[in-house]
Amino acid sequence: MKHSFFLSLAIAVIFSITACSGGGESKTEAPKYQLSQLSDAIDPVCKMKLASDDGIAAITEHGGKTYGFCAKGCKTAFEKDPHKYLGDHAH
Repeated sequence: MKHSFFLSLAIAVIFSITACSGGGESKTEAPKYQLSQLSDAIDPVCKMKLASDDGIAAITEHGGKTYGFCAKGCKTAFEKDPHKYLGDHAH
């Protein structure tokens, strides 16, 4: 009887751990952002082409347009001084 209880408990613990960790399976999540959301597929800070949805790390809006960035650092730099990166295009 004791062995049955501990075996059930062990199975429950292992199941809980496996469920929380994804069971060791590789799950792919949908990209957080999509190219179709952007006004242009070029990161305005580093000028990198955002070739796929997976390449977009962050987005922000400015002047009625949505800009995508390859990294959060590029977004931060842009938000500090968007006119530096947009030049005459921001006016």
